Amino acid sequence: MKGKTIGRIVAVHPSAGDQYYLRILINKIKGPRSYDELKTFNDVRYPDFKSVCHARGYLDDDVEWLESMSEGARTATPYQLRDMFVTFLTNCFVASPKDLWEHSWKSMSEDILHKRQRILGHTNLELDDETLEQYTLIEVEKLMRMHDRSLNDIKDMPKIKPVFLKELGKSGTGKTFLYQTIISRLRSRKEIVLPVASSGIAALLLPNGRTAHSRFNIPLKLDENKLCNIKPNTMLAELIKKTDLIIWDETPMTHKHAFEALDKSLKDIMSIKNPPAKDQTFGGKTVLLGGDFRQILPLIPQGSRADTVLASITHSYLWNSCHKFPLKTNMRVNHDEKEFSEWLLKVGEGRPESGQEDEDDGYHDQMITVDNSLVQETKDESLKQVVDAAYGDVNQLEASQSSYTDKAILTPRNDTVDEINAYTISKTGGEAKDYYSNDSFEVSETQSNQNDTLYAIEYLNSMEFPGLPSHKLTLKVGALIMLLRNINQTKGLCNGNRMILTHIGERVLKADIITGSHIGKEVLIPRIILLHGDTKLPFTLRRREFPIRLC
Repeated sequence: MKGKTIGRIVAVHPSAGDQYYLRILINKIKGPRSYDELKTFNDVRYPDFKSVCHARGYLDDDVEWLESMSEGARTATPYQLRDMFVTFLTNCFVASPKDLWEHSWKSMSEDILHKRQRILGHTNLELDDETLEQYTLIEVEKLMRMHDRSLNDIKDMPKIKPVFLKELGKSGTGKTFLYQTIISRLRSRKEIVLPVASSGIAALLLPNGRTAHSRFNIPLKLDENKLCNIKPNTMLAELIKKTDLIIWDETPMTHKHAFEALDKSLKDIMSIKNPPAKDQTFGGKTVLLGGDFRQILPLIPQGSRADTVLASITHSYLWNSCHKFPLKTNMRVNHDEKEFSEWLLKVGEGRPESGQEDEDDGYHDQMITVDNSLVQETKDESLKQVVDAAYGDVNQLEASQSSYTDKAILTPRNDTVDEINAYTISKTGGEAKDYYSNDSFEVSETQSNQNDTLYAIEYLNSMEFPGLPSHKLTLKVGALIMLLRNINQTKGLCNGNRMILTHIGERVLKADIITGSHIGKEVLIPRIILLHGDTKLPFTLRRREFPIRLC
């Protein structure tokens, strides 16, 4: 045979047993020389191919969560373990939360006794296992409440006994000078302010900020008829009733249907005791919307320019009820950057010099001329020149916060990002490690459970979507990564936040945050389950992987 093609591995159905698991291993492990080598992982020989697939994390079951907790217990603090445990309960499909608890609660409780001794001033205090477990449940419940969830929502979990409930206090969550001034003023008068933003990164800059979607349970799939998932008489509904002001930052990037869903929901909640609220915008609540329409607008997949404009809040029935207050003075621009700032404003307002004013073909009115001082000419080794222009010599790049915080390479396409990242990580020192996702179909009443006979697993592995990690992640200690999901905003684990990897384990990563309000904080990142329901596909893709990408 000529060329590099050696043939095709025949598709195997999961019902074929060990043949199916053998096929998974052959597609993941490079150059195996024997069956024994395939069955060996970390110097342990497993009895069959299914067992070694379990050990490598290639199968979709609770073994992933159990092993992640065990791995984390070797290096992480008890608080970090409790935080990861809550991540599994809130972001993953844990089949048996009780088994996961029984497996992990003692490692999550190792700081509880010392904490109780300090609080009570009793250095000789001893706690029996039952009491220690109850105090550990309380600490987990506090973390659950930060996600507007409770252990009571999980059927298969131990419950906090009534005598311990008094230990639970109110949990709190941790941009601009204007927002902070308003929030501080109102809160000093014991008034309630709910600051939210359209993105996780923007929310981190607000005092006690949250994303609007997580705070108000706004549906991900929106239309003009959708409501927020806020049930009457819940803690969230009661909080909204008592709220004096809602601040929503970066509003231009959110679809108008999200604001309309909140409007309808607030009307329903507030009209229960005050019927006239049904006819008031946002149910009579004061809402402060902030943002710059020169920046990111709502993202409409495959949408035209007109589709994007129509999705903006300026085309919502709510817009006529808004009072506009422009902020005109840029307080952050120094004198040396004034000319550049004015040029950016012209670009945002659609009136920069294009240099092609004599042309009239319908395209040149959308073109801009970039000053030569901002242009980096590339010849040979263009990737190296681009990376060197941003970061300096990539071979001497240190894995430190100062190397990355004020530098970034932006591109309009994800495949270009992947190309730059692959080049950068190949040039940095250290041993690289490959991680493979476990891909399957999300089974539901409306979707066929025969998809596994119609689509090969390699087809699922090959699927790439924005906001979803790749099937194969190549990582190194010191690599720069970006989080792709809002896992725990109060801890800085939000979509778009950048970090530096400090440890790469089998199932758990450690990283230091380098952007936002939690700079320098060490966090654990486990693999979680991510769903992608592309309307063009006849199924929902279920991918279990670290929710990150190189950046």
